[in-house]
Amino acid sequence: MTRHTIYMMLITISVIYGAVVFGPVSYYRTTGAPDVYDTTFTAYDTTVACTLVIINGDDTGEHRLSAASIEFNDEEIIVERDFNETVETIVRVVTLQSENDLHLRLRSGPGDYLTMNVHRPCDAFVELTIDTVIDGEARFTTTAGGWGDITYSWDFEGDGVYDTTTTDSEVSHIYEESDTYLVKVKVEDLACCIAEDSIEVIIELGYHYTFEIDSSYTPWSWTFPPSDSLLVFDLVSDNGATVIIKSYTDRSGKIKKFHVLNGGELTSTIERIYSISLNHSGDRIIVVEDTLSYTIDTTIGGIDTIPFQLDLQDVFRFHAGVAGRIGMQKRYIGVD
Repeated sequence: MTRHTIYMMLITISVIYGAVVFGPVSYYRTTGAPDVYDTTFTAYDTTVACTLVIINGDDTGEHRLSAASIEFNDEEIIVERDFNETVETIVRVVTLQSENDLHLRLRSGPGDYLTMNVHRPCDAFVELTIDTVIDGEARFTTTAGGWGDITYSWDFEGDGVYDTTTTDSEVSHIYEESDTYLVKVKVEDLACCIAEDSIEVIIELGYHYTFEIDSSYTPWSWTFPPSDSLLVFDLVSDNGATVIIKSYTDRSGKIKKFHVLNGGELTSTIERIYSISLNHSGDRIIVVEDTLSYTIDTTIGGIDTIPFQLDLQDVFRFHAGVAGRIGMQKRYIGVD
């Protein structure tokens, strides 16, 4: 009898049966007395039933054992009559312990062999969603799980090449061209179980429109920040696109024109609180805290035709000791 003693720790390889907790290891028949192999391996998870898989010989059907017996943790799970030259695969369900013992006894012609694996079922999963898309920058979130820590591999372009690998379930990516991209994420847990998901994201980079404001529509003069700066409003339209409106002022602080990015058919509302100076009574300047509700109702049909209307609803609070709201006004700024 030829005796072989093998001690093994955890090896993780992804195969069809799930996450490998032992193997693949091949055991060979030599000559003379039966070959006896004693193998010990440790397991990280003893809470689930696992599958022991034996492949007899090679993938061409050659070198198959005619007789072998196997004990797993002192229980005989395969007897010699389970083997012959026509048997390709043997599968058994086993319960792991922290430390597991295999005892194999092989009888056959020299050079015949078997290959053994022990697998646990895979339970990794992932669901990919789009969080936000703002002017070319897309943010993605995932719901994922598995055994132990999880890594995320991201293919943002849909070209089959993973652009980055992270341990975070959320990630952002900036696109440089307008297009529809198939974003893919692959998660892998500590057991080497893999799950994948994908989602399409539509990127439409900013379309820029600039047009003048008719001064006859502006009965009040607004003192915004200095003329070398912009007051920027970010709006989200009904179709989810982000619209950015920038107001330009002249040296006196009066609005001269608006600049619209990502125009389209939309109706959007935003509220912004800030302090401004309002000149509506001669040279008297009153500092107010102003809550402005901007409703954009516009259809951008092209640079030459831009119907546009901006409604302002103003609620003023004086800082000079006058309590409460003292009035509400509504004014229109627009172009025909």
